[in-house]
Amino acid sequence: PHPTPAILATADDIIGRIQRRDTGTVLWDVRSRAEYTGENTRGNKRAGHMPGAVHLEWLDLMDRETHTFKDPATLRRLLQEKGITPEKEVVAY
Repeated sequence: PHPTPAILATADDIIGRIQRRDTGTVLWDVRSRAEYTGENTRGNKRAGHMPGAVHLEWLDLMDRETHTFKDPATLRRLLQEKGITPEKEVVAY
């Protein structure tokens, strides 16, 4: 399967949003804390997060015992605390 171009953000698109300080967009880094901070480079020369990105690891959305998503109210709270709200365009990576 190939990605759907209409829902992908290009590098140029992201760079433009960062340069414009686009307040209508949230860059959401879903990777581990060590990847976000750059402590774990995973072999990449440019480690760490994109400027302005918020961190909320994807595993934090899961109940570790049941391996299911947390309840909707908890998910909304976790996302809202990071500024990930319905009126924002969210770019996750």
